[in-house]
Amino acid sequence: MLSIDNINLLKSRFSSLYTDLHEYEQSDSLVDFESVIAKSGDPTIKVRNEENEIYLHSTFNPITEAEIILEQYTDNSAYEHIVFYGTGLGYHIRAFMDKYPKKKYYIYEPSLPLLYEFLSLNDLNRQIECIGYGSEITSMEAFMLTIMQKSKKYVQIIDLPAHKNIFRDEYSQFISSFQKIVKSNRFEVRTDFTFQKQWVLSAMNNYPHILESNNILEYANLFKGKTAIIAAAGPSLTEDMENLRFIKENGLAYIFSVGSAINAFLKHGFYPHAACSYDPQLEEYDSVFHKLLEENITEIPLLFASTTGTAVSKYPGDKLHMIINQDTLAPHYLKLFDGRRPFIVHDAPTISAVTLELLYLLGFSTIVFAGQNLAFLNDKEYAEGIDYRSYQNDKSNVVEDVYGKDVYTNESFNVFRNSIETYIANMAEVKFINSTKGGAKIEGAEFIPLEELIRQELKERVVDDDWYKKECIAYDHEFLHLQSKNMEIAYEQYQKHLQKIEDALNNIVSLYRNQNYKQIEKMYSKFDSIIQKINNNEFAITFVFPMNRLYYNFLQNDINNTLIEKNPRLKAEQLINQMRKYIYLCKQDLKTIYPKLQEIHKKFQEYYDLQLEENAHD
Repeated sequence: MLSIDNINLLKSRFSSLYTDLHEYEQSDSLVDFESVIAKSGDPTIKVRNEENEIYLHSTFNPITEAEIILEQYTDNSAYEHIVFYGTGLGYHIRAFMDKYPKKKYYIYEPSLPLLYEFLSLNDLNRQIECIGYGSEITSMEAFMLTIMQKSKKYVQIIDLPAHKNIFRDEYSQFISSFQKIVKSNRFEVRTDFTFQKQWVLSAMNNYPHILESNNILEYANLFKGKTAIIAAAGPSLTEDMENLRFIKENGLAYIFSVGSAINAFLKHGFYPHAACSYDPQLEEYDSVFHKLLEENITEIPLLFASTTGTAVSKYPGDKLHMIINQDTLAPHYLKLFDGRRPFIVHDAPTISAVTLELLYLLGFSTIVFAGQNLAFLNDKEYAEGIDYRSYQNDKSNVVEDVYGKDVYTNESFNVFRNSIETYIANMAEVKFINSTKGGAKIEGAEFIPLEELIRQELKERVVDDDWYKKECIAYDHEFLHLQSKNMEIAYEQYQKHLQKIEDALNNIVSLYRNQNYKQIEKMYSKFDSIIQKINNNEFAITFVFPMNRLYYNFLQNDINNTLIEKNPRLKAEQLINQMRKYIYLCKQDLKTIYPKLQEIHKKFQEYYDLQLEENAHD
């Protein structure tokens, strides 16, 4: 039976788990284990499976066994976060927590009845950050994502030896899912670290072009029920260029070139209906669009994300934009004249996934992948015409291709494919077709070669060649003008908050030198109050925090942990070091942000004045 303390803690911190445990407690569910007493007098558990009976703990002395398990994990200084897979009755968990009380702990138990037994015999420790349970993949992945959001160091998994032998399939799935999530998280962390500043700076550079162009998602009514083709840069694209030419010339579907694929079209002498770009790297336009710029090709409209690299101004043709979720300016500055906020397209590991969501939001009923190899084809990574790329044939993985055979791929391609498959799984009303010959199999997208698709389905002209020239609802210049003024006020407030927190820190440093820890303790609430004001400041939310999102998240966790530190000297030392870093980062970002903020506000004022002038003439 669960103790009152455990019940209260479960209700407050793990409410869904408490509900499931309570339902189990009230049920007559049969369990395939029984509690027995070891020779030491301590309880253990005997589990029955199809093969035999296995004890989760020693039948002689479970406590001594836990100490032996503990000795295997003495070198764990690099691990701040510890995951216990399989609870048993918790002997090894208690031993580890007693020896390492400063670490963060997570528990995963696939069997709810066993988890109930564990919680009936053990008081929940505040060090336990998360408890996961169940044998479903979704439960495991949700548990792991929680860990990834909290951990900035390596994670150590400690399993109960007998438990993983009893639940072999569940354990194998857990480890496999964990590795998948870790790889994906590392990719996301690398992406955030690489682009966190550039997303903000690119968005600031792009806003004059955003105000001068239409939002592509305002064209949704034009595409409902029609077919779109995402033409990616994989090597199979070369083989399908003539099929794509036939589709384009006869208007059978809308063709959207993504990333580098535009150069394959230029090489074959015809154009897609639009070129899509979302890469925040500044050099993209010097590489991907070099030939198009050099030849001054104006017939291809560019669909650019609001965080795309700063050379949008160089593009010679028509431009349309989409607001990407990494753009932190849009929530503050943009509102359409009819009162709506603009639709948001989510960032993803690959431009194909971003374009996939865009086409879904535009209302296409069928989406076809072409050149979406996500694998190597005859040692090639890209289609003909893409010669500037460095080929990196890291053939570290093998996956199934569209024909059911093995094909070499790599970790990056797998991340891209997983991203696309996740989108597909959540878009049940859309038909997805993979026409990529020799490409990796994409779950949820039936393989149909383009020539067969033309014979079977693409029989009528559906394309409006002038689709991108339609009039759209514009952004509200009055709202933009008002929000610019509000941002200037928020900037002044932010500066004052930052000065207050620096003054408070200097005070704490002086008190620390005099070992006046009681007075320091009184300062913590003031610190917390100022930090909360900064956290709610619109200038900080829009510009400062996004530019160091990784560090600010970890720093906030560190500060929260410091405030519950019991040792007053250690608490003061940690806070002084953390706040020095915090203030330094804020000041450095201000040097970069404010001059650019003045530039875009000047552009916003010009836009506002122009709209007033045009309205006066109407």
